[in-house]
Amino acid sequence: GQTVVPITFVSTTGVYAFDSQNNLSLATEQMIHPSPQFITSGYSQSKWVADQMMVKAKQEFGLPISIYRCGDICGHSKTGMCNLSHDFVRFIQGIISMKLAPKDHRIVDVTPVDLVAQSIITSTAHYEEKFIFNVVHPEPIRMIHIVKYIKEMLGYSDIQFVEPERFINTIKECQNIDLLALWPIFQKQMNTHDIIYTTSLYKKESTADSLDIVKNMVDYLIDMKKIEAPIQNPMRGGVAI
Repeated sequence: GQTVVPITFVSTTGVYAFDSQNNLSLATEQMIHPSPQFITSGYSQSKWVADQMMVKAKQEFGLPISIYRCGDICGHSKTGMCNLSHDFVRFIQGIISMKLAPKDHRIVDVTPVDLVAQSIITSTAHYEEKFIFNVVHPEPIRMIHIVKYIKEMLGYSDIQFVEPERFINTIKECQNIDLLALWPIFQKQMNTHDIIYTTSLYKKESTADSLDIVKNMVDYLIDMKKIEAPIQNPMRGGVAI
């Protein structure tokens, strides 16, 4: 006889198409957008198409499919090890090297990669009827709070806040190729509004704090010699080595 193999599809929260007109502010796990009209990223557009194919295969043919829509997958919750080409990682490098940061009040998702992997591996066995999951941190945080934490608690006190437009223009004019990669991303993101994603995979009390994850990522970037260690780090109790 034929064997039906369960399918696990890793998607993205980018499939929740939105713009200033539809004013989406809450994206539930079972929400399915009928059109990618307002998705501006080619990556998210391709994910939307594949996501819809998975939904159709599940609903019309009853195939054992699970869809995991991941947010921003950041560093390991304990080691801080992360993808050095990730937008968020480049942002941390950028604000430290330029000593500039935007007054950015957007809500961001800082979900550690180990938690994402663990969820995808283990959660399918615990759900039978549900098949779409948002893989996001249960307590999102505003970007400006992350930057203040890096500035005030991790020792990078020389970071200055500027208006988003000036930050974008500074990136555009710089000669650093890693920072230049941020320019189109930030130009697009500054025109978006906040979306809160519901998630049933995590409990707040059992999920690593976003700022702890950021601290571990900064430590990892220092160890990898991607950023300079601060002269004085309050979190390490004195002068950085």
